[in-house]
Amino acid sequence: MKSRLGYVPEDAIYPFKGVNYLIPPIQLQSNYSPDVRNMIFEDHVGAKAPLFNTELAVGMNGGGTNCLALIPFEDVAGTSSFVGISDSKEWKNVSGTWTNITGGTARTGDVDNPIHYAIGMDGSDSVRYLYIVNGKDTLKRWDGSGNFADAVTGITNFTTCKTVATYRDRLVLGNVKISSTFEPLNIYWTTAGDFTDFTSGTSGIATLADAQGEILAMAPLGDQLVIYTTSSIILMTDISGDVTMSFQTIVKDFELLSSRSIVTLQGVHLIASTQGFYQFDGTRLLRRVGEVIEPDYREKLSTTRLEQTRSHAFHDERRTKVYWFIRGADNLGIGYVLDYNGEESGLNRWSKVGDVSTVNSAGVSDLDTPVFGKSGPIKTMKQTSDITNETGTITTYWDSKDFVIPERLLSENARWVEVELQMKGTQVSVDYSTDAGDSFAALKVDETLTSTWTLYKYYLDTVSRTIRIRLKEDAKSKTFDFRFLRVWLRPGGAR
Repeated sequence: MKSRLGYVPEDAIYPFKGVNYLIPPIQLQSNYSPDVRNMIFEDHVGAKAPLFNTELAVGMNGGGTNCLALIPFEDVAGTSSFVGISDSKEWKNVSGTWTNITGGTARTGDVDNPIHYAIGMDGSDSVRYLYIVNGKDTLKRWDGSGNFADAVTGITNFTTCKTVATYRDRLVLGNVKISSTFEPLNIYWTTAGDFTDFTSGTSGIATLADAQGEILAMAPLGDQLVIYTTSSIILMTDISGDVTMSFQTIVKDFELLSSRSIVTLQGVHLIASTQGFYQFDGTRLLRRVGEVIEPDYREKLSTTRLEQTRSHAFHDERRTKVYWFIRGADNLGIGYVLDYNGEESGLNRWSKVGDVSTVNSAGVSDLDTPVFGKSGPIKTMKQTSDITNETGTITTYWDSKDFVIPERLLSENARWVEVELQMKGTQVSVDYSTDAGDSFAALKVDETLTSTWTLYKYYLDTVSRTIRIRLKEDAKSKTFDFRFLRVWLRPGGAR
């Protein structure tokens, strides 16, 4: 029996709600963390995040130094392809090798000319096409065989556009360049059922006169097409008849982070702005979904607009996660991950990943394998479920809240004497901090774990007002999972 021994908090920690930078560490609910890096939280377990550590395919070279887009595509016959877009070439993954499928006018863009793409069935020839454009080079398309080709629009003096979408049975172009001049708030759409006809039938042009900034992106939402400008959200609706399309500005005075910071999730859009993360459902209200990480996000986000526009989002639908790869100060990469799979957490279970400075794109190969596109030199790295025996380090840690001596003992310090952890994996180190995370001391270095859940006990003897526990493991070849933490104390004498 442990005489006069107690533990805090009164119920043990089950770490499944991710990171929370909004609430002081001494006031956090016990299942949140005040700081975390390269961890995921699912099924009531905290785990070292799987690494993108195995190359998907080799051979994407000779087309620049950046992988700008990774796109899953299925043609009209049901044949699936995984398409990669580098600075100046187009590629298809074939049996572990990138095959060059570049065609049409040569592209000259780079990481500052983001690739936008759209996929849809052209009713005029019953062929499913992938369209790509970057706002600098000509619009191209691919049908799943042969090489890419320049897309025909019929628009007089058409040069390029900054974004493309399919809506209903039409192709839509936004922020179009005619000759040498952009029309930053103009939308062009084809006649119904023909992706090449922008000049006859029910095709049309509209100027978004009350929008702010320039058109950056377009994405379908239900039976409408959402148009995102620098600081506005506009709904485009097919109303048929002589007018064909109607436009309504829904939101103003917010700043979209980048043209690729939007994902579609279960009938809503999730958006990264320069202020935080929001949910848009087609109404006039933007719902904040990233409050818990906003303090860290605003502190880390680069204030340089060019670096902000390099940020991008990725939806791993199979694993119910959304990634935002953000450019911070000096263009360093920061990744925020939203895990929306959990009734208790809703859209508030966040974690953070690092070491993503060279990630310019992401996609899902073979319906199930997340892939990162990295630059300098180009590599396409797939996520694996296991940590491989790669050498080197990757910063990984999870911090507990700052445990405070119970209220009944507020006139005394706490003498912290024991830490209990339930863990499995290969290896982990345990540190503790008595100054709210400003510095840490080692409690256990390189604890060898097993493949089954085991309760580990660590003994210490330190007197302080608070204590924080950190689990860490930086070796790429090691991993750990944990699901239970409890800290024991004795009264430590008058303060």
